[in-house]
Amino acid sequence: MVDFDRNIASLHKNFLPVLRKFKGDTGALHGLQSSLDQLLLNFYEKAQQLALPKKVSLWKVKLVGAVLAIFMAIWIIFDILQGIKDRRAEELLQSIWQKHLPLYSHDIVANVRDRTLLVRGYAVNDTIIATMLALAKQMRTWDSIENRVLIVNFDTFRSLDKKISMLSSDLLDVQLLQVKSELEKIVVRFPMNVTKLSSSEKLQIRRIYEILKKYPRIQVDVVAFSDPSGGLALNRQLANARIRTVMETLVELGLPRAQVSAFPYDPELLRSDERLKKFQHERGIMIFVRLQNSHTITNMKDPK
Repeated sequence: MVDFDRNIASLHKNFLPVLRKFKGDTGALHGLQSSLDQLLLNFYEKAQQLALPKKVSLWKVKLVGAVLAIFMAIWIIFDILQGIKDRRAEELLQSIWQKHLPLYSHDIVANVRDRTLLVRGYAVNDTIIATMLALAKQMRTWDSIENRVLIVNFDTFRSLDKKISMLSSDLLDVQLLQVKSELEKIVVRFPMNVTKLSSSEKLQIRRIYEILKKYPRIQVDVVAFSDPSGGLALNRQLANARIRTVMETLVELGLPRAQVSAFPYDPELLRSDERLKKFQHERGIMIFVRLQNSHTITNMKDPK
């Protein structure tokens, strides 16, 4: 056990200056770690050679455990501190890039580990990459830089995105015309002075719902028409009641209430809208379609 005490004292003497001057570089502790490992190995071999285990001093074993625990705690603490230092360096470098590189010219991420800077992402050309690397080297925080930045033409992406948006808009127009054409074939008729739906007319409302449920961006206006008999006041009262009946039935079937609106009863519409002129001597409901937040489509024509 005398050799063990002597080795502990020697480690304390040799590495005390290193610990006092420690500045966060864990590589400087490598020699201390290897010396402790060798000391424990020698101690274990000598303990195995003892004929009687009772000759091993328990307090010295505890001392070795305590020393190892202390150095392990120091190692962990400085590893955490180094990680914090690396994150701050990454954030600083990102801010420097944002300040010196043109807007929308790059999408780059920096990661630091073991004094190596790993750069990943995209840039528009070689000049941006060269400037980025030059700014990184000026920090002198890392020993090496690993560049994994790819060159990508962002203008091409923007152009493709614009074309996709245009195609989406064109597709919506086509869908709108298709739904308009299908719905205008459906006419919900009512007998004189009746506001409730018959069984056959309920099937018509079901057809309207089945068409519209596939197109949540298309909104419908419920439009009523009526013959002139009975007077304007009575016809308006009956028309509004029929509009409410159709709207409530569509909502009950599952159509969002925000997707269906009531169009004010207007006898002049019967004479001005081509779709309604032929119903001047009937009573019923038609469905007109439009995009959300746009005006009602009353005379939109299909392309020839």
